[in-house]
Amino acid sequence: MFGLNASLSYFQYNRSPKNAGFDLTTIGYPAQYNSAVPSLARTPPTPCVFNFADNIMCTQGQSFIQDRNTQFNFSPSITMIRGTSHVKLCAQFELGRDNYAQTNVASGAFAFCGSGLPCSQVLAMQIFSLIRG
Repeated sequence: MFGLNASLSYFQYNRSPKNAGFDLTTIGYPAQYNSAVPSLARTPPTPCVFNFADNIMCTQGQSFIQDRNTQFNFSPSITMIRGTSHVKLCAQFELGRDNYAQTNVASGAFAFCGSGLPCSQVLAMQIFSLIRG
């Protein structure tokens, strides 16, 4: 006796921020940025002010996800019956494909230290103050 099972499953998942398609020229970015960042992922830049809601501003951003998952299964089997004895030989072949893309900060992120200035600017000021003595 011969048996054959085959299956296919597919799902897709999309998550886009409510403010996707944000026009970056409205905040002073060059127009080329709008074409460089796909509309589905283009959101306002994500601010990150350290020690002030780090777990909301710095890590979350405006998340964009696209996921496509496909699975193929093929399971042949053969059964040999001799009187009251059964011998079964079977196998399963599976092919899984998962295409996943995610970004939280496609338009960029800006980090600020506790002083409200960008960290690189604070570091530069500290270095210059050390040099001047």
